[in-house]
Amino acid sequence: EIDAHGHLRVVSGLAIVPTESVDQIAEERSAIALGPDRPGAFATTPHARHAVRVTNLIDATLPANLADWEPGYGRLAEAQVKWEAAHGRPLQPG
Repeated sequence: EIDAHGHLRVVSGLAIVPTESVDQIAEERSAIALGPDRPGAFATTPHARHAVRVTNLIDATLPANLADWEPGYGRLAEAQVKWEAAHGRPLQPG
């Protein structure tokens, strides 16, 4: 939460959530989701000057274990799509 003086108060820890879950999570927390894809008055584009308000939250976030971390690209790589089409089954990680 940001108070009238622009001070940030931590309500909960940072988390990465699927885009399709944002509205539900906001509703559960009686919050409003802001961002470039939000309707009407809530459509806002983040600006770097606001990052300073959340740096303490970022600093408090545990580091990622890069040995186990996998990026989420939102779609499969072209090579994987072609492999799965050719073999008629999903590619199993391993």
